[in-house]
Amino acid sequence: MNNILKQTIANMRQQPLLTGLTIAGTALAICLIMIVMMTREVQIIDYGNEPNRSRTLYVKYAHIVSANGGNSYGNINMDMVNGIFTKMKSPENIALFTIYPPTLDMYAPGKEIVSVRTKAVNAAFFKVFPLNFIDGKPFTDEECQSNMPIALLSESACRKIFGQQENLKGKTLMIANHEYKVAGVVEDVSSILKTAYSEIWVPMSSMTDVKHPLSATDLEPKGNVGVAMQAKSTADFAAIRNETTRMLAAYNKTIAPDTLHLTDQPDDHETYTYRVWASEGPDMNAIYMRYLTIFVILLIVPAINIASMTQSRLQQRREEIGVRRTFGATRSTILWQTFMESLLQTFFAGILGLMMCFAICYFAADYVFEKDWWTESGMILTLDTSVLFSPVLYGWALLFCFLLNTLSSIVPAWRASRSNIVEALK
Repeated sequence: MNNILKQTIANMRQQPLLTGLTIAGTALAICLIMIVMMTREVQIIDYGNEPNRSRTLYVKYAHIVSANGGNSYGNINMDMVNGIFTKMKSPENIALFTIYPPTLDMYAPGKEIVSVRTKAVNAAFFKVFPLNFIDGKPFTDEECQSNMPIALLSESACRKIFGQQENLKGKTLMIANHEYKVAGVVEDVSSILKTAYSEIWVPMSSMTDVKHPLSATDLEPKGNVGVAMQAKSTADFAAIRNETTRMLAAYNKTIAPDTLHLTDQPDDHETYTYRVWASEGPDMNAIYMRYLTIFVILLIVPAINIASMTQSRLQQRREEIGVRRTFGATRSTILWQTFMESLLQTFFAGILGLMMCFAICYFAADYVFEKDWWTESGMILTLDTSVLFSPVLYGWALLFCFLLNTLSSIVPAWRASRSNIVEALK
């Protein structure tokens, strides 16, 4: 075994160009597969400040058909929220939040005006999307229902507004010319986490007779509200959807002759992520086929090149195989060495591909990961290893490339080992 390993490494060194190209091609295939899967998984897996994605249902759009047959599309508003969702019993928690957090002008006394993303939320938001508190605590129901002029600031928002991030609780800042007090400081939330993300969070009231202090801004909750209904488990999804249907029917009686449609919502997190239009839901089968097509292309195109290079390398070694056969090398020894060579090449390619993937995601995250239209470039795109490295995905990519390399090399080696020794030496 030790001698075969040494011989394998020696053979790889004798053909550095072809060996290097084979390793680079395999590494590129692994890198691209990992990146494509990461850009998908980062949107749908339980991750970071959105750890409950797999057991949460979402509603964000509404479709109203008027008595004269006219159609109106848009986000759900607080009237719909109060008429349908806040009365529901089957969800464990019902989070309300601003779908598109606007950029508002704000400043601290004696400081310059800065623009910061601001999101209005209810108290349950912090149960569904837990933030990492450095100081302070989440809003209470009482604070949200009364629209208390308090705010939670991210570390980056603290630095923008105050020029520091320590000892800020109780400090005053002006948000759109309204005085707010800092209720706490939280760690920055990655803008990849589109629902949890903001730089500042303020209370949102679901009470119709309580006016929001920032109602004159784009933070107005009457038409920019999202609902996230957290279930105890996915087994409760059917009950939540059934209750939503019943509550919707009851609400439609109150707005007759108009009719409200939710276009197949509530959505699971994956469907919610890909839902773009209020008039129709995403075609998930088409999305799956798109990813399947991408994977096939990423695997097959490098596969053809790798197979060609491998066969060229082994074709050049026919004479070597013939010489080894004359000195008593068995077919099994030659095939085993070829197998070891494929294994080593895939191993080195796997390491190189993973390093390439990490480098691209670190230095080009702003281009690799999808952002909403309201997300500017240069925002916080922090990632952790749970997204950057998926052992299952990495293992499947390695296995496929290993099988590909082995098949493309073992067949020519088997043919060469079975050919006439005299012919192999020509």
